[in-house]
Amino acid sequence: MQNELNKNIYCSDDNRKVASFMSPKPSEFNLRNQIIRDADYEYQYDLNGNIIAKYMRNSCESSSRGMNEIAMPCPSPVLRFAYYYDADNKMSTIQHFYGSGDDEMILSFRYDPLGRRIFKSERDGTDGYLYKDSWYAYDGDDVIADYTVPPYSDPNATPEPR
Repeated sequence: MQNELNKNIYCSDDNRKVASFMSPKPSEFNLRNQIIRDADYEYQYDLNGNIIAKYMRNSCESSSRGMNEIAMPCPSPVLRFAYYYDADNKMSTIQHFYGSGDDEMILSFRYDPLGRRIFKSERDGTDGYLYKDSWYAYDGDDVIADYTVPPYSDPNATPEPR
């Protein structure tokens, strides 16, 4: 099935994990029904089934070449995302590599003993510049408050509710 915007479509289950995936481009899956390759990326998983890396595939056209053209090898895929998990298989860090040298963004997460995410940090991976920190307060399973510390703020300041 192809959508009009030519974009991938993801559907999640009750645990917010990808339950189904549709793409207008061909994709490959392993025996655990995990996507391992699509037209744009290659994926790697740990033994627990968690995604640990997402590589951007380099486009190498397999077009017919003239007799005088030399076929160049396709470069290796480039790491774009690295994912890390804590002992409870909860995502603790995502590194997003933009492609030029040390360009990256780091997202970090912390959880309470009940497994609810209570903290998210967005920082520049090269100099540690804070984009924002967010703290979450719960009533049962429902988030009732989201406090965000904006960039350039005093690290000792009390977060303001959004």
